[in-house]
Amino acid sequence: MKPPSGLGRNIAIYMSVVTTLGLCLSTVGSYFIYGWLLTKHPDYFGSSAWSLQPFDILVTLGFILLSVALSVVAAVQLSKRIARPLSSLALAARQIKGGDLTARASADDRSLGEATEMVENFNAMAERLESVAESLATWNASIAHELRTPVTILLGRLQGVADGLFELDDALLASLIKQIEGLARLIEDLRVVSLADSGHLHLRFEAVDMAEVVGDLRSAMDPALNEAGFRILWSLNRLPAECDPFRVRQAVLALIDNARKHATPGLLRVSVEPREGRAAIAVSDVGPGLSPAAAQKLFEPFTRGDTGGEGSGLGLSVVRAVADAHGGELRCRLNAHGGSTFELVLPVAPADQPRR
Repeated sequence: MKPPSGLGRNIAIYMSVVTTLGLCLSTVGSYFIYGWLLTKHPDYFGSSAWSLQPFDILVTLGFILLSVALSVVAAVQLSKRIARPLSSLALAARQIKGGDLTARASADDRSLGEATEMVENFNAMAERLESVAESLATWNASIAHELRTPVTILLGRLQGVADGLFELDDALLASLIKQIEGLARLIEDLRVVSLADSGHLHLRFEAVDMAEVVGDLRSAMDPALNEAGFRILWSLNRLPAECDPFRVRQAVLALIDNARKHATPGLLRVSVEPREGRAAIAVSDVGPGLSPAAAQKLFEPFTRGDTGGEGSGLGLSVVRAVADAHGGELRCRLNAHGGSTFELVLPVAPADQPRR
């Protein structure tokens, strides 16, 4: 039989102590009382046909009442110890129900194992709830901020066209289309990150050559990179794999675009190579470098590096979401050129789990 622990142990100890004290009180009390009678009134025991006297009944009742009183005191103390964390828990629950997400329960007596564990679990749940509420508020503010800029530009230019201030020529149309494309990409990035956080980012796995998947981006990215002063080197090794090619291209595009916006113009290397039975897609720049710890912060939504610059702060979050959905990982390390290398490492076959 497993020995009791926590609350059960405390109840067992209290019961044992009360019983022992009751027996000790009865034994010691009887010894002194009847010893006193034997010394002062020996004739009380003189009759050979001794029977229970009223005094004996009073002594017995007295000891019973003392034992009951001792039991009541012990029960009250134990109930207070048990009720204190439960009362604190109920109060904190009412405060949270009323909207105060900072409320926490307390358990001063840690010897009550089950009650203490319940309070700790409740506080952990409350902290998680508070964190979710804060994240939701931050997300709403960040989304509103990111959407406001392109919408304001579109509204201003279209209003100018309506008022006759601007002529709707090819240049203006190209500018409007660029803003709309940026807005569409921002919405898609938000959708990907939100689906990943909720575990509903669905993948369509196909048998592909990872070099072809990444190589499809060359025609789209080379002009923009060359215009920004980058010399891009594509080192794509043929590597059969099963993945969602659309999501992988989306992730690699985000890595390249991140380098275009924040890296120092110069050599930019994009590579595909096998790595310990997996596919490693790497984008390496020449600076400024980021430590792995600093890069981890950039994987969070709406986070930008010290260089600031353009961008919504969602690009690396999208890459990490795609990596997680494939059962892979996103890494960052310093390279020999003083820059950063971001690696998207993916399994070459889907993991043995339901595809999301």
